[in-house]
Amino acid sequence: MRDFILPDAVFSLAERKRELAQKLASLRRLLEQEGLDGVVLARHPNFSWVTAGGKNFVANCFDVGAATVLVTRDGQYVFTTVIEAPRLIDEELLEQLGFQLLAHGWELDETLSKITAIADPKKLVSDVPMGDIRVDANFIQPLRILLTEEEIRRYHYLGTTMSYAMEQYMLTEVKPGMSEFEIVGGVSKALWPFEIEQVMHLAAVDGRRARYNHALPTGAKLEKNLMMSINGRYKGLITTVSRMIHVGPIASDIAERYDTCLRIECETLGALRIGADDFGAYQTMRKAYEAAGYPDDFDKHNQGGCQGYFPREYQVTPHRHQATQVGQVYCFNPVLDGVKSEDAVVVSQQGFDFITHPVLFDKVTVEAAGRVWERPAIMEI
Repeated sequence: MRDFILPDAVFSLAERKRELAQKLASLRRLLEQEGLDGVVLARHPNFSWVTAGGKNFVANCFDVGAATVLVTRDGQYVFTTVIEAPRLIDEELLEQLGFQLLAHGWELDETLSKITAIADPKKLVSDVPMGDIRVDANFIQPLRILLTEEEIRRYHYLGTTMSYAMEQYMLTEVKPGMSEFEIVGGVSKALWPFEIEQVMHLAAVDGRRARYNHALPTGAKLEKNLMMSINGRYKGLITTVSRMIHVGPIASDIAERYDTCLRIECETLGALRIGADDFGAYQTMRKAYEAAGYPDDFDKHNQGGCQGYFPREYQVTPHRHQATQVGQVYCFNPVLDGVKSEDAVVVSQQGFDFITHPVLFDKVTVEAAGRVWERPAIMEI
């Protein structure tokens, strides 16, 4: 466990300041290009992005947090209540990061009036409805999906640690007779010591595994096989991993479909090229389904795309695609009845590196797209 504890240097105040300086510079260039004086950010992912990993939520079932950021051409401000201010100062270190924090009472939200006292609302854009300010929830997305070096280091911590904790739990704690509720609770418990918040948990045992692609956990109890898919969040960044275990020997039809998923995933990732449209990966993936003899399965489930501060920043489809850039993270998730393969990669100048990957699960090799890949096996328990 000790090897997976985050070194202080990876998320130090100095690291956050360097990350924030890059983001503020790129954000102000965007404001200048758009002829705007400022941007208002209140949604959880955008707050985490603009504060280099901060949290503005209390109850995470709300899309909008309890603190709002305004970035102008020459300043950055945080508006919140007297309830949240102490934690934002002491634990999120917002003042040390260079934000001016303006608190108001809890009885009346004064955020809008404080914002308009600083900037002309006609020259602002907001990620949530706020008075007469123009609303554009995706205004900063082009910046948000291109990760800094500091964010990539945090992502590697998240991916490796989440893979390790999930796999260890599945291999050592999961037993026949456990319910899906018990299993997802156990995975959450395994992740919390690493400060990883589980923001999505799917668990499918036996018959539910083949019937439902998005199997929310129930009281169904494990007999023979289990597929787990989770989204974990660390300092705002989110990644995805799916793993499968089987009680006793794995049935040949399950093994065949799973091997096919692995090959499809590797061929899809191998089609990504820096500067090329990622729609090419989508087309490669569809053809791989057809070549494997499963032409109809492609349309039964979304096939993945770019991720970052959302589980999917966008799904790659004929309607949404773009040129692949260094610093993007992709996660494709080929699915056939009862099986799935799903790990994330970050695009680098050398190609890409896996963010999530098998740590304790056995590895199988797949030859595809001109290279040899290491992917997780279905583990027998």
